[in-house]
Amino acid sequence: MKWGEITELHPDRFVLVEAIKASSSNRVRQLEDIAVIQNYDNPQEA
Repeated sequence: MKWGEITELHPDRFVLVEAIKASSSNRVRQLEDIAVIQNYDNPQEA
């Protein structure tokens, strides 16, 4: 799943995500596929 899809599915929520597929270039991490593990109303719970 891409970040844009996550923000559409979970608007105005805090989400815990896991990188499924990622790469690095010049010490910058690119998340190519991510999964939502949990979503929260309250940032203190996250």
